[in-house]
Amino acid sequence: MPPVGKTRKIEPMAKGIISRESVEEVKQRVRIEQIIEEQVTLRSAGAGTLKGLCPFHDEKTPSFTVRPSVGKYHCFGCGEGGDVIKFVRELHGLDFQEAVEYLAERAGVQLKYDSSPRTNDKNPGVSRTDILNAITQARQYYAQQLQGRAAADAREFLLARGFGREHAHHFGLGFSLASHDALLSHMRKQGFTEAQLDATGLFGRNQNGLYDRFRGRLMFPIHDLTGSIIGFGGRQILADGTNAKYINPPETKVYQKSKVLYGMYFARKSIKDERKVIVVEGYTDVMAMHLSGESTAVASCGTAFGHGHVLLARRLMGDSTNPAGNVLLTAGSGPAPGAGNAPLNRSRLENPTPSFHTLGGQVIFTFDGDAAGQAAALKAFNEDQSFAAQTFVAVDPNGQDPCDLWKSGGAAAIKTLVQSKVPLFEFVLKSYLAKYDLHLPEGRVGALHACAPVVYQIRDASLRQEYSRVLAGWLGLPPDEVQRVVSQARPVPLAVQAPAGEQNGSILAPVEAIPAPRMKWLLEASVPQLKLERLALACLLQCPDQSAGSYAVQAPAQAFTVPEFALVFQAFQACGGLEQLIQTWAELLTPPQLGGAGGGNFSSAIPTPNHLDEKEALRLASMQMNDQMCERLDPPLVPLLSALQTLPLPITDEQSAPAFIEGVWNSMHLAYLNMQLSNVRSELALSGEGTERYNDLSRQLFDLQKQVQALKKKPGR
Repeated sequence: MPPVGKTRKIEPMAKGIISRESVEEVKQRVRIEQIIEEQVTLRSAGAGTLKGLCPFHDEKTPSFTVRPSVGKYHCFGCGEGGDVIKFVRELHGLDFQEAVEYLAERAGVQLKYDSSPRTNDKNPGVSRTDILNAITQARQYYAQQLQGRAAADAREFLLARGFGREHAHHFGLGFSLASHDALLSHMRKQGFTEAQLDATGLFGRNQNGLYDRFRGRLMFPIHDLTGSIIGFGGRQILADGTNAKYINPPETKVYQKSKVLYGMYFARKSIKDERKVIVVEGYTDVMAMHLSGESTAVASCGTAFGHGHVLLARRLMGDSTNPAGNVLLTAGSGPAPGAGNAPLNRSRLENPTPSFHTLGGQVIFTFDGDAAGQAAALKAFNEDQSFAAQTFVAVDPNGQDPCDLWKSGGAAAIKTLVQSKVPLFEFVLKSYLAKYDLHLPEGRVGALHACAPVVYQIRDASLRQEYSRVLAGWLGLPPDEVQRVVSQARPVPLAVQAPAGEQNGSILAPVEAIPAPRMKWLLEASVPQLKLERLALACLLQCPDQSAGSYAVQAPAQAFTVPEFALVFQAFQACGGLEQLIQTWAELLTPPQLGGAGGGNFSSAIPTPNHLDEKEALRLASMQMNDQMCERLDPPLVPLLSALQTLPLPITDEQSAPAFIEGVWNSMHLAYLNMQLSNVRSELALSGEGTERYNDLSRQLFDLQKQVQALKKKPGR
């Protein structure tokens, strides 16, 4: 077939939208390096990596990198990157369907088309009523299983958190058996067709057909505003072959995650009456809130609280733009206007005395008090401007979430949490201030420039002026100087701040894209810890088979200090991590009933292949994991994922890879232990000697020191 030119258009092979299954088949059958090599001369750039001159911009030094094992390309010069479909689209000026058709003809794939114009309709012949009927039947089945012997651990899980039988019944909870076809067999007996079952999102599909997506999990029904059950969230109770604590429903005709909040059906009337929404993080947090009388609580289902959720919450609250619908007096206090260069008001910064009231609605975010919770609150700031209501943050000082508080203190503890709310602006500003030494002039000035863009974006002019005054009090700087810096701040999204030097980066990716300077810093900066985290992630994503015996298997997301890297790693873990990738690889190599997925090394876990060699099976398993990660990640982080998957590694051959990767992850482990040591030492210095807390911290310190010494003695260190 002749090369495709920019002006050439491929005539559709059939009417309708190409089915998702066909798109996946094309991506699996086409080798990205073969397509790119028709346009770009690629040369080896290390084990498993190819490099050439970028076809999208003029360059003299090759920066265009291809990683065939994950089916991705990325140019570290201009930032273009993606999969083989995107490459063809960008290079030849085709739309998505034309690009898939072009690649399908090259690979000899017979495409299938959906007659429906909706791209997310895998089963266009199945009606919404059919899907809802099937999901309702599944809900009844799950509820029955929760009462059986197999669900004893699930019932114990609920009781341990303060939820009894009546609570489970109220929220419609159920249990999925630890079986690949228990629900499937039941539903078939009820007369549902294969297409109807496939459209519910309750089943996965492999080469053997449908199988139960949820296995050995406590099931949480998700309702729409009419009360119809449109999907389920599943909390792991029994081992099911993955290490994902929660599995959330996939997108279907009836379920779109950006338009659904868990608990919204139960909360809808209270939200309307009270003009208040409490946003929590998990299913059990919603339950705890409602049972404590805070019946406006909702949670997003396995995704960040985004703009679609904002629109839903506003619609439920009747949240219309109203200049009176916000805080009249903010929390904390500073020097009176014109007070001059006031001294640093450290006590008020650490112990604010809120004094505010609202005339409009309220949105209260509850987050954990750790770094991840702070990051979530900072992300919420980007959506705050979409509300007319005032936004608050409520954080338990001991780091407990609402479910923990319900278990330990009942409804009173939940009420205390809600009453402790502070304005979101105050919480965000203090999160930034905590990163600077405010006893030093340089620290106060640096904090001012970090906080100024936050204050600048406050939509209410009077509130913006008030926060400028309060910020001046916290920093001990003249109010006029603070106001001047705020007025000159750039109106950029909160998380778009460029790194200062190479020390303080932004907290989160912005809503639309990671800015080019930030992306360049993430991928090229020479800051030691950033380089280590970048290399560790690249090794994990590009060489999962060589990473299975390293610290990567057990590392927590908190080991990553760069927020963007932590979010990518969390997405990898949420998709099942290395354990799930091993299982997928095994299923691709052999029939599932013969495949094994144990051990800490890929090769020893995989039987003799039947129809795919190990490298090809690993490529397909990695691509499948990549697709799942892309669904979980916020869109701004997807280009970063592609860049990490193609980042050149200093590995010359496959034989040297295991030792190198183990060394990288050992360094990650050591850095994390040292970070914990620093935190424990700091807290120990503030604890009273001889107290129970002091003794506990001393034991933690001793244990961490032992771990550090043992790690330093490992071969290769």
